[in-house]
Amino acid sequence: MEQDKIYNVGSYIRLSREDEDKNKIESESISNQRNIILDYINKQKENFKIYDEYVDDGVSGTTFDRPSFNRMIRDIESGKINCVITKDYSRLGRDYIKAGEYMEKYFPQHNVRYIAILDDIDTYLDSVSNDIAPFKAVFNDQYAKDTSKKVRRSLRSKKEEGKFLGWKAVYGYKLDENDRYKLVIDEEVAPIVRRIFKMAYDGMSCKVIADTLSKEGIPIPSVYANLNRGVKSSSYGLWCSRTIDEMLCNPTYIGNLCQGRRKTINYKIKKEIRTPKSSWIVIENTHEPIIDKEMFDIVQQVYKKNKHQQNNSTNYLLRGFLYCSECGHSISISKRTEDRAYTGCTYYQKHSKFKVCTPHTMNYQKLEKEVLREIREMCKKYVDSTNFENLLKNASKRNKVKEKIKGEINSCNLEIEKLNKRKNKIYFDKIDEVITLEEYKDFNNQIINDILSNQLKLKELETQLEIIENKMKPNNDYTSIVKEFLRLRKPSKNLIACIIDSIMITQNKEITINYKIKDPNLLINELSTD
Repeated sequence: MEQDKIYNVGSYIRLSREDEDKNKIESESISNQRNIILDYINKQKENFKIYDEYVDDGVSGTTFDRPSFNRMIRDIESGKINCVITKDYSRLGRDYIKAGEYMEKYFPQHNVRYIAILDDIDTYLDSVSNDIAPFKAVFNDQYAKDTSKKVRRSLRSKKEEGKFLGWKAVYGYKLDENDRYKLVIDEEVAPIVRRIFKMAYDGMSCKVIADTLSKEGIPIPSVYANLNRGVKSSSYGLWCSRTIDEMLCNPTYIGNLCQGRRKTINYKIKKEIRTPKSSWIVIENTHEPIIDKEMFDIVQQVYKKNKHQQNNSTNYLLRGFLYCSECGHSISISKRTEDRAYTGCTYYQKHSKFKVCTPHTMNYQKLEKEVLREIREMCKKYVDSTNFENLLKNASKRNKVKEKIKGEINSCNLEIEKLNKRKNKIYFDKIDEVITLEEYKDFNNQIINDILSNQLKLKELETQLEIIENKMKPNNDYTSIVKEFLRLRKPSKNLIACIIDSIMITQNKEITINYKIKDPNLLINELSTD
């Protein structure tokens, strides 16, 4: 006699954060849901008895990890309830996949009757409403998705106004007591931030900086903020390279509020992922800086060169600047004896048996001496060029050169695009066996070399354009840098990084130095002849 069956009811009530009324101890919506469920039970002829009420107030329907919902599931599995009633299907949840699993699989497997009153869903009955429940679940899911988009847009708008929306300030700052949307310097740990940047400025890698702070017992940011994060393993509480890396490239430390560095995968999956730099929201001059911009900019150039340097490795002056002209990969420096080191193409070292490149072996000490000599010659030429600034002031000549450079930039971009298409074509020629593997390697290496050459030329042209448009001050900041370089017997790595971008080495041991700006004498000649 199914009609005489006693149904021990779990009355499930849920209200999302977006809808809750914060001005009341219990929102009207919770009360309304309870009244609807009680009214329904009282009108039924069947034997319904409420075993317990399960309320999740202020919890999103996109997750099923809810305190009261979990308690209800435990009661189902212990046999305490055999019927679940909600006001409507969306109260069960707004993730259509999980909601469907509970209605179509979990509840039937545990002999639980499910009723969604306003949607006329009752798994005990064979009804049309039950059949269209999946479509209602999709609609509920879409509602959650739209709500999530609206919330994200609203938050982004506030971030673009320069309001800090994080629940915890970035290490080195704290929330202003008078304005929780504004950051103020945390003087207790700001000196540590300054020290981290100074160590990076002096050429120390992220790994070396992290190990130094760990050895000194300086609390990591999460420990300092009393956060209970991570697994309490033997490495818990130690600084890591990733933390230092993120700090060194965060413009918040120069007074420019940077947000949006992480985001959740979507409205259902709350796991955070890092976003590309192009997606960051950076608003300038929102708070007091801890680091001055000049040091920050130099650190950006220097620490990338030392990023993966180990604690026990020698900090060679040119480490991170050396690249192979043939394949474009970096060139490493390895110590052979106490006073002698040699260079080597990393791509060749990894794939030497395939002969994809050549060793590029050179005595590092001799290489460094030659590079420094050439940079000094370049710096002397730069300082001696006295009419450079005056030529730039000539508006008509500047405009002619500007148009010429723009044309060359366009040509470079077209050539790079053409080379990339050729690179793809020969790959498929190899797959289709139109060319041999050896032919493919030769063609591919040549194309890579041509692409790299055009990319370097493009960078140089773009720098020239910045100079012509007065976006840079070649005879102020740059001149002081090269003069400082000439004064020193052996310059620091950060000073080198201000002057050069990369050093290309061919298999014939020919050296090409790519400077931050073009040789001033060559640029003067172009300006004079146009």
